[in-house]
Amino acid sequence: MSSNEEIEKRKIYYEGLKRVIDRPYEETSLVELEQSIREEKDDEYYVETMTFWREVYAPFANAIAFVFNNRIIPEEKEYFLSEIYHKTFMQPEEMFSILRILLKATVADFLSVLNITSGDKTRMTECVVNNDREGFASLIESTGCDTTALAKLCSCCMEDSFILENPDEGDCSYILEFVADNLKKNSDADMKRLRSAAKQWQSSLEKVETEVNNETYNQFASDYRHFMDEHFACLLHFYWDMNDDFNLMERNLIEPILENPIAADLVGEIREEYMKEPEPEIFTLPDDYFSTDNLSGKMEEYFSIHNEVRRKGVKTFVDFVNWLAEEGFIANDNETKALFAYRLTGRCRPEGDELPVIEWRGRKNRSYELIFIVKNLSDRGDYKKMKQFFTGPDWVKDSDSSYELSADSEFRRRMADIYPGICEFRK
Repeated sequence: MSSNEEIEKRKIYYEGLKRVIDRPYEETSLVELEQSIREEKDDEYYVETMTFWREVYAPFANAIAFVFNNRIIPEEKEYFLSEIYHKTFMQPEEMFSILRILLKATVADFLSVLNITSGDKTRMTECVVNNDREGFASLIESTGCDTTALAKLCSCCMEDSFILENPDEGDCSYILEFVADNLKKNSDADMKRLRSAAKQWQSSLEKVETEVNNETYNQFASDYRHFMDEHFACLLHFYWDMNDDFNLMERNLIEPILENPIAADLVGEIREEYMKEPEPEIFTLPDDYFSTDNLSGKMEEYFSIHNEVRRKGVKTFVDFVNWLAEEGFIANDNETKALFAYRLTGRCRPEGDELPVIEWRGRKNRSYELIFIVKNLSDRGDYKKMKQFFTGPDWVKDSDSSYELSADSEFRRRMADIYPGICEFRK
């Protein structure tokens, strides 16, 4: 691609991003929304909810989906294709509906993963651009191509009906389904008022021959606002988590949305919650952990644990493992703790054909504290196994167990407190 073509492509991309922020819905829907707000001007809750949707929620949701679909996925295409949890099969009509929300350049990029001629790719692209669903499906069928890769990419996309300038009849995102379901569940009284609240999400929403009373309407309005706030929080978390993946131009277009006064309090609350430290994982082992029923038959994978460790019980052992993690000798996560426990005891083997090694983070990058554990908590000082199960420190000679006394004195003192019958503290 020439530099001029690249410049033009970027121009179209940023124009598209600005467009979905400035006009995240069809003009007809905007007119209806403005009329609905005017009609309900005495209902403060309704007006605030609809204004929040119009000025904050819809533009922000569209902007996030637009950047993710049209830039991040194409640039990280190989990563998304390698992921195993995405769909590997979709009907042509499903892929078509998703491709319709993308820029033309992104559509062509997605279709490049198909093993077909360049002419067929061009024709497929034009089918998507011209909203020719049948033509697209016909080309998929006539070429007989493997659509696995395309299905994977399409399944990664954030679907958002706001981006569609000309939504197809029957297209319905999770938001539309939520609205429609609530319409169908309610009954008795003023149907018109509730339909006006939902109309901007789906101008072609089928008529529902039910009536709605004020009580069910108020419940619906409250439920929908709660749903919208929850989804808005999820989008904010996604945006903050991936902030480094959004470039300066994108952030300059997106962040003024969040500075809207109507959103200030909610954004502040979500950010405060987002910045909180996550609750630490609680590491536990079953009460019958030291039962022979939990013992692995793969003796080469673990040390033979000292009887005193079993006698002191599972609670003491869990406290010991947690203390090592809190002190930074091993990673402080449950997966590492469970593997460390298995390496010492042979109980409750983690899943996997081959178990990973554990990074030992000894004082001054030395193995002394680990040698102390192996010497005292196993009934055989098997230092060869130690080097197989752990990585990280500078190792010492296999047979020289005297290095245990080079372990940090506070470490040895604490070990003697935990297992006094086997870990004697000597200065």
